[in-house]
Amino acid sequence: RQQRQQQQQQQAAQSADPRQRKLQQQSHQQAPAASKTTPSNVVPPIPIPQLSPEECRDMCQQAFDRIISADTEDAVATSGKTRLRDALLSRLSVSMLGDGAFEADRMLEHVLGDFANRHELAIDWLYSLFYADLRRGVQIASFADLKSADRDKNDDHGVDEKRQQDSAMDTSADNHDEEDQDDDDDDDDDADDADEKKHAPKRKKKTRKRKRDEIDDDSKQEQQQEQEQEHQQRHQKSMYDDMLAKIVDALQVLLGPEDKLFCDFLANVPVVTKHAMDAIDEYTRDTARVRLALITLRELIKHRSSGRRAATERLLEYATGKDEAVRELAVRLVANQLFSFEPIRATVEKWAGEKFKKLATTSLHEMFPIPEIDPEIEEEVMLTAEEMKERQEQADSKIHTKSESNDDGEDDAKKQRKEEEKQEEDETKEAEERKQDHNDANNDIAMPLTLMVETTKIVRRAKTEDEIAEERKRLEKQRQEQMTTWIDRHLLLYLALCSKKELMVRGVFRVFCRLADGDESTKADRRLVRARISHHVPDLVRHLGMSNSTILTAISGCEPGAETLALKVVYVLTQRAPPSSELVRHVLKLWDSRKSRPDRAEFLVPVLAGLDRNLIVAELANILRLNDATRRVALSKILRPPSNSPVAQAAAQAAAEAAKAAGANAEGIEAARQAAMVGPPVVDPNVFLLRLHSLGQLKPQQGGVSLIDLKSVVQLCIQSYSDIFGQRVLATVINKLSQAPIVPKLFMLTLLFTLQKHAPLVPWGVSILSTLIGRKVWTEPVLWHGFAKCVHDYFPQSLRILIELPRPQMEIWLRKYPAKLPAVLHQLRKEYYGRIPDVLSWLLSYNPNKKQ
Repeated sequence: RQQRQQQQQQQAAQSADPRQRKLQQQSHQQAPAASKTTPSNVVPPIPIPQLSPEECRDMCQQAFDRIISADTEDAVATSGKTRLRDALLSRLSVSMLGDGAFEADRMLEHVLGDFANRHELAIDWLYSLFYADLRRGVQIASFADLKSADRDKNDDHGVDEKRQQDSAMDTSADNHDEEDQDDDDDDDDDADDADEKKHAPKRKKKTRKRKRDEIDDDSKQEQQQEQEQEHQQRHQKSMYDDMLAKIVDALQVLLGPEDKLFCDFLANVPVVTKHAMDAIDEYTRDTARVRLALITLRELIKHRSSGRRAATERLLEYATGKDEAVRELAVRLVANQLFSFEPIRATVEKWAGEKFKKLATTSLHEMFPIPEIDPEIEEEVMLTAEEMKERQEQADSKIHTKSESNDDGEDDAKKQRKEEEKQEEDETKEAEERKQDHNDANNDIAMPLTLMVETTKIVRRAKTEDEIAEERKRLEKQRQEQMTTWIDRHLLLYLALCSKKELMVRGVFRVFCRLADGDESTKADRRLVRARISHHVPDLVRHLGMSNSTILTAISGCEPGAETLALKVVYVLTQRAPPSSELVRHVLKLWDSRKSRPDRAEFLVPVLAGLDRNLIVAELANILRLNDATRRVALSKILRPPSNSPVAQAAAQAAAEAAKAAGANAEGIEAARQAAMVGPPVVDPNVFLLRLHSLGQLKPQQGGVSLIDLKSVVQLCIQSYSDIFGQRVLATVINKLSQAPIVPKLFMLTLLFTLQKHAPLVPWGVSILSTLIGRKVWTEPVLWHGFAKCVHDYFPQSLRILIELPRPQMEIWLRKYPAKLPAVLHQLRKEYYGRIPDVLSWLLSYNPNKKQ
């Protein structure tokens, strides 16, 4: 409008100027002359004939048929103009005349005929369909739009009431404003009517209120028509969505389970629709196509920014889903390939953190309640009409008795009676039908009704104790499996991300610490969660390694309640290699901070191979007070520590080859390699045994160890570590102990175990007993018991030791082992040439079973 006004103003100004008007007339006179003098070398314009719509359609159809033919495809492929052909086909098939005519079915058949070579044509065609839908006003909702709509719907759900209240207030305010505006309009209309009365003829007046109502009605009708048109356009069938769905469905049959062409195709389409995402979801249910589905999501996340958030959420749902196979692959994909992708890094970390924190805040007891066991069971039995009648009479008598004894339950009895009558009628009707069928089939045979008619009836009976126990066991096992699956779903993704972001390891220790506190009712559930964390942590720890600063800091600074996890981590780190100096330093820091714990020596067990010998000897008593399993591990760490020396590595390689030649599996070969890869003992074997005997002399309150624990340790050392505690080491230790001012209580046990393991030492060991007689061994009950047993076990070599005993001690020995008296007399006659010395003549009349 402004431009038109400017042109009118210029024309008015030019017409007012006489000079301009004269120039315009001259130019109009010269124009025909110039047109008559056209140069001869200019080609006259070619007239373009006007084609009818039918002619245009036929021409485009012929072009489409010619281009889509196989001959044209081969010729174009040879000339290298395939992309031009794809562009022409995609445009011709979508809109030949611009009026929505489609060659969809024929194009779809052509594309799917050789999809491996025509997938680029399919993508071009889908782009043309997509833009054609946009021109027609058809809305194409992608999967990302649907996800965001659901999210917005959930977010806006709590604000609807406030919006309604605000809109109601705004409506009332608008009504007041409209009334004020109407008053102003009335004044303006009065003024206009006065002017019209002066300058225009009189015409029929309309009321102002009716005039406003007509204007409002017209505007409302126009708005409704526009909304209906827009609604129809939006809800028109989308050709893009339809063709993409057909192509995706066909690819499930055309392509193999590992063909990545499906992934490349979806990564390049204009919009990934809900149907396409559903196809990916179907792929995850097929074990052969799971990898392809996850790879497709990976490509959508990396290369499609529009649907990245929705694809990421879908992949994270798989990483925390119920299907174990899909969950394992999805976790590996997210951790190894996508967590380093910066656009989704924060989303993945937040998702995994929220899932992991639920382990400490969710009550498994409430989520997975203990199922109740029905004390009765239903069974189907075959009953005749007579048996059913008897059961019905019994039920009626029970109901009658109950109604008489309890007046308040009369209504319930009537109700039950009606139900029983209805059930009886149904059963009678069914019996009559069966009777009729039987009579029709067997007209010649007459049978009583009670024998001929049988009815299936469900009867409830009480379960036996064995059935209840078996069902309780089955339900508890099922509950444990459900809880374990739920824990793994919330745990594995976070642990996998810890290997990529080491600072997240601190969160594992924090949650483990929070699980240590809680009510007694949830103690078993929390113990299960802690056990699952401890079960999955070793893989993460081995990946991070012993030199990782985050792991070392978490060990030395773990909060109270997380010591079990810290100890597990240290055991894993020292399983295949000796502890480093840094690890030993952090473990000692943890050990020093737990002085109030009586079992704090347990922290030292994994790193005993790296500790100072004096510290090991000083803490040996505390180590031996631990449970039997921990004591065995401690002995292996002290006597056979892991080593990385060349000699140990060569021995480990030889042991692994020998195990492999023997047909052992992978675990057996690794066990053989670890067993051979050892170094020299951390503490000298002589010093170790002497320290064990000195601890037996002290009471537990004074820092000693019970004789039962020491006995098991000495026996384990001599029998299981014979390569370390050989004959020479044991003989040296026994000689030193026999010459000590006070013979240790463990002396005889050590001597017995030595003689049992090393038979060549028996004569020498029996000769050691003679030194104990001079030291009055019978005054110490523990030593005397071992002395007597040694004389008994190694008789007749110990006959000279028995003869050297004073008569009271010899009588005590004979009363303890009365069956040995004939052997003693026989051996004496043999030693003294058929007679018994006068000193021992009392043995001839001695009766061990009679009190002297």
